[in-house]
Amino acid sequence: MFTTDQLTKMTIAELTAAYNELPGVKPIKKFETKLKGIARYVAAAPKVPASGKGRGVSGRCRELILQGLPNAEIWTLIQTEFNLDDSKKYYPAWNRSDMARKSKTA
Repeated sequence: MFTTDQLTKMTIAELTAAYNELPGVKPIKKFETKLKGIARYVAAAPKVPASGKGRGVSGRCRELILQGLPNAEIWTLIQTEFNLDDSKKYYPAWNRSDMARKSKTA
């Protein structure tokens, strides 16, 4: 999934390819304009679930930690899923530490 900023830097061909890779969309040959392409991509892109227990960034971090992934891989996944900037790069380490303090992981 791409951010709006990333989409604006794409060519129409790149935007079309990104759109066609989204799940559940009917593939198209080309967008008429870049603006229409961005609008259709944003409308069709999977939405991040609303916050709630286990549905926010922390819940996703904890789920990935329990799957045994290292912090770097977790960061790559949550950064993309939740459109996070680099100032939040500490999230996986903080959640891992919090889980250890609460004895949820070894």
